[in-house]
Amino acid sequence: MTTTDRAVARRALEEEHERGVLTLSVARGPGDDTIHAFRERYEEAVAEARRRCPPDLDAAALDAAEGRARAVVWAMEEAPRETLWFPRPALWLTADPTAAGRAAVRADAVALPLSTLGRFGRRPCLAPLLLAQAAEPAGLAVFVDDAHAVFIAIDGEGAEGTERISDPLLPHHSQGGWRQARIQRHRDRQVEEHLDHVAAEISRLLDANAGWRLVVGGTDEVRAALERRLTPAVIARHAGDFHGQLHQPTHQLAELARPVLLDAMRRDDAAALEAVADHAAKGGRGAVGWGPVLQALAEGAVHELFCAREPELLPGSRDVGGALSAVAVGEPSWSSGEPTVATAELPYEAVHDAVRQGAGLRALDGDRAERLSELGGVAAALRHV
Repeated sequence: MTTTDRAVARRALEEEHERGVLTLSVARGPGDDTIHAFRERYEEAVAEARRRCPPDLDAAALDAAEGRARAVVWAMEEAPRETLWFPRPALWLTADPTAAGRAAVRADAVALPLSTLGRFGRRPCLAPLLLAQAAEPAGLAVFVDDAHAVFIAIDGEGAEGTERISDPLLPHHSQGGWRQARIQRHRDRQVEEHLDHVAAEISRLLDANAGWRLVVGGTDEVRAALERRLTPAVIARHAGDFHGQLHQPTHQLAELARPVLLDAMRRDDAAALEAVADHAAKGGRGAVGWGPVLQALAEGAVHELFCAREPELLPGSRDVGGALSAVAVGEPSWSSGEPTVATAELPYEAVHDAVRQGAGLRALDGDRAERLSELGGVAAALRHV
């Protein structure tokens, strides 16, 4: 599951696998450029899955799932090198010991920074991938000149889609006289029509993608003319501008636009977190700390969950109704390397519950993660009090 489509993750998390499902993230380390290095990290992930295998699941089922995953991954080595995982930082796999044929294993190269991870449980452990995706900015980068525009959809997997517009434009006429003035007026009208066209396309794309922000590239004059045509709703989602050249490859334009989107997302995350903290302090639609947030999840009241991009893992458990709770300090946990009463990991399971309930997810890093730690390590905006 490498798509940012939350509905795909939700469906995957709703189904329980009676015999378990294996999740492996095989991350590429600095300087890793050989099959040997990849195999070592693969074995690390499998060893972690075995160490954390819940006591109520059959180890033989884990062996079957791992055998299927190994067969798929090792077969990939026979393909040309560039089709394997090397161009991207990680390989993400889920393996079902009971499914038939290709449905048994899904393996995808992932362009997100992930850690090596191995889990075996009744549902896939998608939280690390979901958090990595949520930490990446999503938006629309538009580079525009007098007659052309490039539209680039940016998300956690990079520049995912590109659209180009080229509208007719008369060449400059430099011979002077009334003919030059008439041609220039016609040319100006063509530029205005082109910018109207671009503004309308921006509105259409943002309407279809509610979570996107907008960044605009081009000369100061053209950007200003375009921005005068944007609707108030689009202006509210305008994250900033970037500089580049229309002839640059799409991935280079995306790299120039991404930092602007990332800065805007982080500002928004910080403001949203403070709003949640304020609501929680006033007894409103906000919860901070594990106790209140897990209670809100149990009641289906979470609108948006705030979690660290690389969270500290805590032992937890579920009651017979499926509600999560934190295991009290001092109780047995997986920290010793042996599976015990801590049958759920926080915050991974909290992320899974939030996604199953259709809640949003914010993954915080840097100063925002430190502020979240001050608030108890987790927070949530609530649907209701």
